[in-house]
Amino acid sequence: MSIISTDISKALTILNDDELVAIPTETVYGLAGNIYSKKAVNAIFSTKKRPFFNPLIVHIQSPEYLATIVSNIPKKAQQLANAFWPGPLTLVLQKKETIPDLITAGKDTVAVRVPNHPITLSLLKQLPFPLAAPSANPFNRISPTTAQHVEDYFKDDIKMVLDKMNQGITAKSISDAIISIRHSKLPDPSKIGNAGSFFKNPIIPKSQFERLQKEFSDIPSYPVSANQVKVPAGWLIEKAGLKGKSFGNYGIHEKQALVLVNYGNATGEELLNLSRLVQQTIFRLFNIKIEAEVNII
Repeated sequence: MSIISTDISKALTILNDDELVAIPTETVYGLAGNIYSKKAVNAIFSTKKRPFFNPLIVHIQSPEYLATIVSNIPKKAQQLANAFWPGPLTLVLQKKETIPDLITAGKDTVAVRVPNHPITLSLLKQLPFPLAAPSANPFNRISPTTAQHVEDYFKDDIKMVLDKMNQGITAKSISDAIISIRHSKLPDPSKIGNAGSFFKNPIIPKSQFERLQKEFSDIPSYPVSANQVKVPAGWLIEKAGLKGKSFGNYGIHEKQALVLVNYGNATGEELLNLSRLVQQTIFRLFNIKIEAEVNII
Protein backbone atom coordinates (compact mmCIF):
# COMPACT_ATOMS: atom_id res chain seq x y z
CA MET A 1 0.00 0.00 0.00
CA SER A 2 1.35 3.40 -1.03
CA ILE A 3 2.26 5.96 1.63
CA ILE A 4 1.86 8.83 -0.88
CA SER A 5 -1.03 11.19 -0.11
CA THR A 6 -2.20 14.76 -0.70
CA ASP A 7 -4.11 14.86 2.62
CA ILE A 8 -2.67 17.77 4.64
CA SER A 9 -4.92 16.96 7.64
CA LYS A 10 -3.39 13.48 7.78
CA ALA A 11 0.11 14.97 7.64
CA LEU A 12 -0.78 17.32 10.52
CA THR A 13 -1.96 14.42 12.65
CA ILE A 14 1.19 12.39 12.00
CA LEU A 15 3.51 15.32 12.75
CA ASN A 16 1.61 16.22 15.92
CA ASP A 17 2.12 12.59 17.01
CA ASP A 18 5.91 13.09 16.74
CA GLU A 19 6.17 10.95 13.61
CA LEU A 20 7.81 11.84 10.29
CA VAL A 21 6.28 13.07 7.02
CA ALA A 22 8.16 13.71 3.78
CA ILE A 23 7.24 17.17 2.48
CA PRO A 24 7.71 18.92 -0.88
CA THR A 25 9.77 22.09 -1.23
CA GLU A 26 10.78 24.21 -4.21
CA THR A 27 14.00 22.15 -4.44
CA VAL A 28 13.73 18.55 -3.17
CA TYR A 29 11.56 16.59 -0.73
CA GLY A 30 12.44 16.92 2.96
CA LEU A 31 12.08 14.38 5.77
CA ALA A 32 10.18 16.46 8.32
CA GLY A 33 9.59 16.27 12.05
CA ASN A 34 8.87 18.51 15.04
CA ILE A 35 12.10 20.26 16.05
CA TYR A 36 11.09 20.17 19.73
CA SER A 37 10.38 16.43 19.77
CA LYS A 38 13.39 14.32 20.70
CA LYS A 39 11.57 11.29 19.31
CA ALA A 40 10.95 12.92 15.94
CA VAL A 41 14.45 14.37 15.58
CA ASN A 42 16.09 11.08 16.52
CA ALA A 43 13.85 9.38 13.96
CA ILE A 44 15.13 11.73 11.24
CA PHE A 45 18.73 10.79 11.99
CA SER A 46 18.05 7.06 12.28
CA THR A 47 15.79 6.87 9.19
CA LYS A 48 18.33 8.69 7.04
CA LYS A 49 21.29 7.00 8.76
CA ARG A 50 22.62 10.52 9.10
CA PRO A 51 25.50 11.17 11.54
CA PHE A 52 24.55 13.27 14.55
CA PHE A 53 27.37 15.73 13.89
CA ASN A 54 25.45 16.98 10.82
CA PRO A 55 23.01 19.71 11.96
CA LEU A 56 19.48 19.98 10.57
CA ILE A 57 17.83 22.93 8.80
CA VAL A 58 14.76 24.36 10.54
CA HIS A 59 11.83 25.21 8.25
CA ILE A 60 9.53 28.04 9.39
CA GLN A 61 6.30 29.51 8.04
CA SER A 62 7.35 33.14 7.41
CA PRO A 63 10.17 35.67 7.89
CA GLU A 64 8.29 37.05 10.91
CA TYR A 65 8.60 33.66 12.64
CA LEU A 66 12.41 33.93 12.62
CA ALA A 67 12.43 35.86 15.90
CA THR A 68 11.07 32.79 17.72
CA ILE A 69 14.05 30.69 16.59
CA VAL A 70 17.09 32.95 16.83
CA SER A 71 18.38 35.25 19.55
CA ASN A 72 19.59 38.02 17.28
CA ILE A 73 18.69 39.07 13.73
CA PRO A 74 21.36 41.27 12.15
CA LYS A 75 20.03 43.96 9.82
CA LYS A 76 21.58 42.33 6.75
CA ALA A 77 20.04 38.98 7.67
CA GLN A 78 16.61 40.58 7.96
CA GLN A 79 17.08 42.25 4.58
CA LEU A 80 18.02 38.92 3.00
CA ALA A 81 15.03 37.21 4.60
CA ASN A 82 12.65 39.90 3.38
CA ALA A 83 14.07 39.74 -0.12
CA PHE A 84 14.44 35.99 -0.66
CA TRP A 85 11.95 34.22 1.61
CA PRO A 86 10.08 32.10 0.84
CA GLY A 87 12.84 30.51 -1.21
CA PRO A 88 15.98 28.34 -1.20
CA LEU A 89 17.97 30.68 1.06
CA THR A 90 19.22 29.31 4.39
CA LEU A 91 20.38 31.72 7.10
CA VAL A 92 22.70 30.57 9.90
CA LEU A 93 22.19 32.70 13.01
CA GLN A 94 22.64 32.58 16.79
CA LYS A 95 19.98 30.22 18.14
CA LYS A 96 17.66 30.73 21.07
CA GLU A 97 18.26 28.48 24.07
CA THR A 98 14.96 26.76 23.35
CA ILE A 99 16.36 25.20 20.16
CA PRO A 100 17.56 21.66 21.04
CA ASP A 101 21.27 20.88 20.67
CA LEU A 102 20.25 17.77 18.73
CA ILE A 103 19.06 20.06 15.91
CA THR A 104 22.27 22.10 15.79
CA ALA A 105 24.80 19.32 16.53
CA GLY A 106 25.70 21.15 19.74
CA LYS A 107 26.52 24.43 17.99
CA ASP A 108 25.22 27.80 19.17
CA THR A 109 23.92 28.62 15.69
CA VAL A 110 20.91 27.30 13.82
CA ALA A 111 20.16 27.06 10.08
CA VAL A 112 16.73 28.41 9.12
CA ARG A 113 14.72 28.88 5.95
CA VAL A 114 11.17 29.45 4.64
CA PRO A 115 10.37 26.92 1.89
CA ASN A 116 8.70 28.30 -1.22
CA HIS A 117 6.03 25.68 -1.77
CA PRO A 118 2.31 26.40 -1.21
CA ILE A 119 1.49 22.96 0.24
CA THR A 120 4.34 23.01 2.75
CA LEU A 121 3.72 26.66 3.68
CA SER A 122 0.09 25.77 4.36
CA LEU A 123 1.24 22.85 6.50
CA LEU A 124 3.68 24.98 8.51
CA LYS A 125 1.05 27.65 9.17
CA GLN A 126 -1.23 25.03 10.72
CA LEU A 127 1.44 23.52 12.99
CA PRO A 128 2.34 24.85 16.46
CA PHE A 129 6.04 24.14 15.82
CA PRO A 130 8.66 24.46 13.05
CA LEU A 131 9.93 21.45 11.15
CA ALA A 132 13.40 20.00 10.80
CA ALA A 133 13.55 18.72 7.24
CA PRO A 134 16.79 17.51 5.66
CA SER A 135 16.46 15.96 2.21
CA ALA A 136 14.34 12.80 2.26
CA ASN A 137 16.98 10.32 1.20
CA PRO A 138 19.36 7.96 2.98
CA PHE A 139 22.65 9.65 3.87
CA ASN A 140 24.92 10.02 0.81
CA ARG A 141 22.14 8.99 -1.61
CA ILE A 142 20.60 11.19 -4.34
CA SER A 143 18.10 13.76 -3.07
CA PRO A 144 14.49 13.03 -4.15
CA THR A 145 12.51 15.33 -6.44
CA THR A 146 9.31 13.27 -6.59
CA ALA A 147 7.05 11.57 -4.06
CA GLN A 148 7.78 8.24 -5.70
CA HIS A 149 11.51 8.68 -5.09
CA VAL A 150 10.81 9.11 -1.37
CA GLU A 151 8.48 6.10 -1.21
CA ASP A 152 11.12 3.98 -2.94
CA TYR A 153 13.58 4.99 -0.22
CA PHE A 154 11.42 4.89 2.90
CA LYS A 155 8.16 2.99 2.26
CA ASP A 156 8.68 0.80 5.34
CA ASP A 157 10.17 3.53 7.54
CA ILE A 158 7.78 6.52 7.48
CA LYS A 159 4.01 6.86 7.45
CA MET A 160 3.42 9.42 4.72
CA VAL A 161 4.80 11.33 1.76
CA LEU A 162 2.85 14.56 1.20
CA ASP A 163 2.56 14.69 -2.58
CA LYS A 164 2.77 17.86 -4.61
CA MET A 165 1.73 16.29 -7.91
CA ASN A 166 -1.25 13.99 -7.42
CA GLN A 167 -3.76 16.82 -7.46
CA GLY A 168 -2.59 17.85 -10.91
CA ILE A 169 -1.96 21.33 -12.25
CA THR A 170 -5.24 23.21 -12.55
CA ALA A 171 -6.22 26.85 -12.89
CA LYS A 172 -7.13 26.83 -9.19
CA SER A 173 -3.84 25.26 -8.07
CA ILE A 174 -1.91 27.86 -10.08
CA SER A 175 -4.07 30.63 -8.61
CA ASP A 176 -3.59 29.25 -5.06
CA ALA A 177 0.19 29.10 -5.54
CA ILE A 178 0.34 32.69 -6.80
CA ILE A 179 -1.84 33.92 -3.94
CA SER A 180 0.29 32.07 -1.37
CA ILE A 181 3.52 33.58 -2.71
CA ARG A 182 1.96 37.06 -2.92
CA HIS A 183 0.70 36.90 0.66
CA SER A 184 4.17 35.94 1.88
CA LYS A 185 5.89 38.90 0.20
CA LEU A 186 3.30 41.64 -0.27
CA PRO A 187 0.80 43.49 1.93
CA ASP A 188 -2.75 42.17 2.11
CA PRO A 189 -4.88 44.72 0.18
CA SER A 190 -7.86 43.95 2.43
CA LYS A 191 -5.82 45.26 5.39
CA ILE A 192 -3.42 47.79 3.89
CA GLY A 193 -4.18 49.73 0.72
CA ASN A 194 -1.32 49.40 -1.76
CA ALA A 195 -0.32 49.80 -5.37
CA GLY A 196 2.43 48.01 -7.19
CA SER A 197 4.55 47.13 -8.87
CA PHE A 198 4.44 50.89 -9.13
CA PHE A 199 7.50 51.54 -11.29
CA LYS A 200 8.85 50.07 -14.51
CA ASN A 201 12.37 48.68 -14.64
CA PRO A 202 14.34 51.33 -16.55
CA ILE A 203 16.39 50.60 -19.65
CA ILE A 204 19.65 52.57 -19.79
CA PRO A 205 22.61 52.77 -22.19
CA LYS A 206 25.26 50.12 -21.61
CA SER A 207 27.88 52.84 -21.19
CA GLN A 208 25.89 54.37 -18.32
CA PHE A 209 25.46 50.97 -16.70
CA GLU A 210 29.21 50.35 -16.86
CA ARG A 211 29.85 53.67 -15.10
CA LEU A 212 27.34 52.78 -12.39
CA GLN A 213 28.85 49.32 -12.03
CA LYS A 214 32.19 50.85 -11.06
CA GLU A 215 30.52 52.55 -8.10
CA PHE A 216 27.94 49.85 -7.30
CA SER A 217 29.49 46.48 -8.03
CA ASP A 218 26.35 44.64 -6.86
CA ILE A 219 23.95 46.31 -9.31
CA PRO A 220 21.84 43.65 -11.06
CA SER A 221 21.27 43.90 -14.81
CA TYR A 222 19.48 42.27 -17.72
CA PRO A 223 20.86 42.76 -21.26
CA VAL A 224 18.25 44.13 -23.65
CA SER A 225 20.44 44.65 -26.69
CA ALA A 226 24.09 45.12 -27.56
CA ASN A 227 23.89 48.72 -26.35
CA GLN A 228 21.15 48.69 -23.70
CA VAL A 229 20.74 47.23 -20.22
CA LYS A 230 17.68 46.92 -17.98
CA VAL A 231 18.20 47.51 -14.25
CA PRO A 232 15.68 46.68 -11.47
CA ALA A 233 13.75 49.70 -10.20
CA GLY A 234 13.34 47.91 -6.86
CA TRP A 235 17.12 47.69 -6.42
CA LEU A 236 17.51 51.41 -7.18
CA ILE A 237 14.81 52.33 -4.65
CA GLU A 238 16.31 50.09 -1.98
CA LYS A 239 19.82 51.38 -2.67
CA ALA A 240 18.50 54.92 -2.26
CA GLY A 241 17.39 54.02 1.27
CA LEU A 242 13.67 54.37 0.51
CA LYS A 243 12.53 50.77 1.00
CA GLY A 244 10.44 50.54 4.18
CA LYS A 245 10.37 54.33 4.54
CA SER A 246 7.12 55.74 5.90
CA PHE A 247 5.82 59.28 5.63
CA GLY A 248 2.98 59.46 8.12
CA ASN A 249 0.00 57.66 6.61
CA TYR A 250 1.81 56.38 3.52
CA GLY A 251 5.15 54.94 2.50
CA ILE A 252 7.10 52.24 0.68
CA HIS A 253 6.57 48.63 1.70
CA GLU A 254 9.26 47.07 3.91
CA LYS A 255 9.47 43.85 1.88
CA GLN A 256 8.95 45.09 -1.67
CA ALA A 257 10.37 48.42 -2.78
CA LEU A 258 8.07 48.63 -5.81
CA VAL A 259 4.91 48.74 -3.67
CA LEU A 260 3.52 52.00 -2.29
CA VAL A 261 1.26 51.55 0.73
CA ASN A 262 -1.53 53.60 2.31
CA TYR A 263 -1.46 53.01 6.07
CA GLY A 264 -4.83 54.59 6.67
CA ASN A 265 -5.92 58.01 5.51
CA ALA A 266 -3.46 59.07 2.83
CA THR A 267 -4.92 60.88 -0.17
CA GLY A 268 -4.30 60.06 -3.79
CA GLU A 269 -2.36 63.29 -4.10
CA GLU A 270 -0.05 62.29 -1.23
CA LEU A 271 0.71 58.93 -2.86
CA LEU A 272 1.30 60.65 -6.19
CA ASN A 273 3.71 63.05 -4.48
CA LEU A 274 5.50 60.06 -2.94
CA SER A 275 5.94 58.50 -6.37
CA ARG A 276 7.41 61.78 -7.61
CA LEU A 277 9.77 61.89 -4.62
CA VAL A 278 10.98 58.39 -5.51
CA GLN A 279 11.50 59.38 -9.14
CA GLN A 280 13.38 62.55 -8.20
CA THR A 281 15.59 60.71 -5.70
CA ILE A 282 16.53 58.00 -8.19
CA PHE A 283 17.34 60.59 -10.84
CA ARG A 284 19.45 62.62 -8.40
CA LEU A 285 21.45 59.62 -7.17
CA PHE A 286 21.77 57.56 -10.34
CA ASN A 287 20.81 59.90 -13.21
CA ILE A 288 18.12 57.38 -14.17
CA LYS A 289 14.51 58.21 -14.93
CA ILE A 290 12.00 55.65 -13.70
CA GLU A 291 8.44 55.65 -15.00
CA ALA A 292 5.23 54.72 -13.20
CA GLU A 293 3.82 51.37 -14.30
CA VAL A 294 0.37 51.90 -12.77
CA ASN A 295 -2.33 53.92 -14.49
CA ILE A 296 -2.79 57.28 -12.75
CA ILE A 297 -6.18 58.88 -13.33
